[in-house]
Amino acid sequence: RMGSRGPSVELLQLALVRAGFGPLDTDGLFGPLTEAALRRFQSAEGLTADGIAGRETHRALLPWYTGFRIHRIVPGDTFWSLAQRYGKRPGLFGIEVLNEPISWIVYMTAPSTGKAVDKEEAKGSGYVPLPFLRDFYTRAYARIRKHMGEDKTVVFHDGFRCTAWNKFFREAKFTNVALDTHPYIFAMENFVPIPRPWVYKLYLSGVMSQIRSAQKDIPVIAGEWCICNKYADKVYADKELCAARYREIAKIELDAWRETAGWFYWNYQLLRDREAPTDETWKQSWDLSRCLKNGWLDPKDF
Repeated sequence: RMGSRGPSVELLQLALVRAGFGPLDTDGLFGPLTEAALRRFQSAEGLTADGIAGRETHRALLPWYTGFRIHRIVPGDTFWSLAQRYGKRPGLFGIEVLNEPISWIVYMTAPSTGKAVDKEEAKGSGYVPLPFLRDFYTRAYARIRKHMGEDKTVVFHDGFRCTAWNKFFREAKFTNVALDTHPYIFAMENFVPIPRPWVYKLYLSGVMSQIRSAQKDIPVIAGEWCICNKYADKVYADKELCAARYREIAKIELDAWRETAGWFYWNYQLLRDREAPTDETWKQSWDLSRCLKNGWLDPKDF
């Protein structure tokens, strides 16, 4: 509160700056500027704007203390309200409209298709037709861009149809947009069960051909990928050989992704205890921390 001083105030000031409520000196002195910034933050978060950093305020600031920001969708959330709330934050790269709207071929071949636990709830499930998806993207873009500056990116998943978007975004006159694609070797192995590097290279060659074509009109991000593959996993018992094979495939993939506008390793933390064994060995390669610890990925490659 006003008049406080010390490292805790400095941390509070740093979090407020990260959250976009600066400029603010991180001097550890809780003065009028810090109080005003705190009140603005509290108001934006729907808290009582009393200028006092209590329990609820610290809980709301936690992502800015730690560097991790998670937004849980709640009833009433819409694209425009999310864009209005977060669109001016300096740490925001952008907002992705939709994750993995499934194509017909993926729907028909996915191992999970037809295996819903709640059959009644799953009635009517199916793939997302391209005309519907294009219309949805057009309407979503208009709502997001209305409240989010041109310096922020609106991201669209390719719907497992990377080349279907050639010219679409340009002709629609969208600005500062990116296409998200999820090229998994592990998923490809469901179609081509030949766990060999030459097969992976052939697959990635096809993926990159599509990405290069799409990038004539829009930047493409490899938004999810990982080194999970059966070529390495089948020799898991031989730790040295397994690590060598994972590094081999990691290099092949990274060489490809460097042609994209960016990439994100899909880090799926299966267990809080990273020392605990997974029920299946291949799952370990979905956890980036385990990959680094096991020597399957070299941090310098990042």
